[in-house]
Order: sequence, then C-alpha cells, then structure tokens
Amino acid sequence: MVENPCPSCGKPMEQGFVIAENFVEGARWTKQKTRLGAGGEKIVEADAFGNQYIPGYRCPSCKLLLLFY
Repeated sequence: MVENPCPSCGKPMEQGFVIAENFVEGARWTKQKTRLGAGGEKIVEADAFGNQYIPGYRCPSCKLLLLFY
C-alpha cells in the first residue's frame, strides 16, 4: 500500500509547503488571473517576515499539488 497516494496517478506524494511572499494581503486564492495579481480570497496570513507557508503534498510524477489552508 502506498503511503499518501496521489489521487490522480496513485504514486507516493511528497509532504512539504508552498511558500508565498506578500506583506500586504497574504496568500490568496482566485479563480482567474487579475491585473497586478490583485483581489482574491485571503487563505493564509503572513508571518512577521511577510512569508506564508501553505502545507500540503505534491506529486512529482503528475505535477499535482494538494494544499491545506
């Protein structure tokens, strides 16, 4: 049995973080690209250095990210 299987291909996923940098708005989610990357729903607050660490998993085989916020 594969530990942390990818929901797409079934191969093992690696645990880690996506790092975002933004003092003003933090990491955000949007369904479309916007001018200057403005807008969207804030999903993670910035730390004291302006970084956001979004935990999740990635599949190096099929390039899928699974993130938790």
